[in-house]
Formats: sequence, C-alpha cells, structure tokens
Amino acid sequence: MDVATTVAGGPALINFWATWCQPCQEELRVLDGYAQEPGAVPVIPVQVMSGESDGLELLTKLGVHLPSLYDGSDALRKVLKAPPNLPASFVVQANGSVIQVTSPLTFSTPDQVREAVK
Repeated sequence: MDVATTVAGGPALINFWATWCQPCQEELRVLDGYAQEPGAVPVIPVQVMSGESDGLELLTKLGVHLPSLYDGSDALRKVLKAPPNLPASFVVQANGSVIQVTSPLTFSTPDQVREAVK
C-alpha cells in the first residue's frame, strides 16, 4: 500500500498500533468494521513498536482484514509527530492537513470513527 496515493485528496484515517497494546486490539476491530461500511474513508493501520510477523499473526487472530503497514523505523510516526502512547489516530483532510484525533483517544464504535473523519 502506498500511503501517499491512498491519502491523496483525503480524507483518510491513519492509525498507529502495536501488538502489545490492548486498546489497539479492540480499536482495530472497530476500524475494520467501519472500513467495511459503504462510503467509509480509507483506514490505514500502521504497526509500530512490535515485530512485523507478530502483527500479521494478531490481525489474523482478531479477524481484521484491513491492509496494515509496518513502520519498524517509526518514520511515519516521526513525520506526524505522533505521541508515544498508543493507539494514536490522525485524519488526513482533503486539503492535505493532518489533525490528530484526541476525542476519543480510542475508538470504541464505528460511529465515533465516522464523526472523526467528517
């Protein structure tokens, strides 16, 4: 997946997660459910701070079918100046601006995702 192509023209949602992060696991299921809805904006999960193969195994175990990126070097998190705590989500707007989602800090329903990406 090419992040630049996916987010070009926005909106899109970028979500940073790690395998050891329990709230991330719950949120990944919510994001997957949202992404399968008609009219959903692209959701780009980005795995950080954990092993790539562990991430693939976890996504399979959770039944999450979103294509996820692996950012072992933390390059994208650094570019977006993401906080060290996870999960962390950002909305890329149509004009190219990027806004961190701070309310809620963790999505628990697809409605919350829908509201954040408006």
